[in-house]
Amino acid sequence: MPGSRHAAWLVRFQQINPHFLYNTLESLRMQALILGHRPLSEKLYNLGRLYRWILKSGVDTVTIQEEIQYTEHYLDLFMTGKSNSIELTIDTEIDISQFTMLKFSLQPIVENALVHGNLDTVTQPRIHIRIEVWEGSNELSIDIHNNGKGLPQEDQDKLNEILSNHDSLQQHHIGLKNVHDRIRAFYGSPYGVVVLRTNPQEGFGIEMKLPIYHESRDQHDQTIDRG
Repeated sequence: MPGSRHAAWLVRFQQINPHFLYNTLESLRMQALILGHRPLSEKLYNLGRLYRWILKSGVDTVTIQEEIQYTEHYLDLFMTGKSNSIELTIDTEIDISQFTMLKFSLQPIVENALVHGNLDTVTQPRIHIRIEVWEGSNELSIDIHNNGKGLPQEDQDKLNEILSNHDSLQQHHIGLKNVHDRIRAFYGSPYGVVVLRTNPQEGFGIEMKLPIYHESRDQHDQTIDRG
């Protein structure tokens, strides 16, 4: 097959294959529901939603509400087979359906809490997300706290140094570093992720700083300082 024809065929194949997998998941979900396996049906539903979310291309930012919903699906699947369940609480006074954030920026931070905080071994694991707008500024703050295993304060400081170092390559906390670098590359250097100084016995905290953009605003008309 000539190169140009093969490339065209490959593009069409890649468009069909993901939809086939998603449709298969939906068929399995309905079969589980018909057979009375509601918990399995719910897991397949969340997996399907997660898969569709991942396939959603050409979009850099999503609403905070969408990002949280995606993270909830991830949490549900992560805890499959575990003896406990995670309590995720959202504390905010703003309409999170009207504010946007970088896609795939919240889930890696939550995953970091699950893996490094050993939340799946905690009797009553909790993740608390506080979202607020700083008065008099154009900045959005998203704090993510968990009640898992904390870090000594010297390790918290070291992690902040790693995050601020553009050339740092680490085997641990790769997700945090990736999110921080992506935020800085997209929005500019004033923004990113910082580790909050917390008591190691009280879990672990991360703050994400973002500029304020509203969902109703045309993305093409937004002027972003990427300096």
